[in-house]
Amino acid sequence: MYVFASQHECGLLMVLSFAFVEGMYNGSALSILGHNPVFDNARLLEVAVFSGSLEAIHC
Repeated sequence: MYVFASQHECGLLMVLSFAFVEGMYNGSALSILGHNPVFDNARLLEVAVFSGSLEAIHC
């Protein structure tokens, strides 16, 4: 999902979600989100949301 997230430059809020359907983390989800400055060469995206079994490895 992309959402426009800036008033003064071309920037987006980017969200990537992954759902695990097999193995040790079955039923868990991982979301990666962050500000995506479209015209910058380097971007930093942070892992922000854990759910299910992944919550145990976050601590």
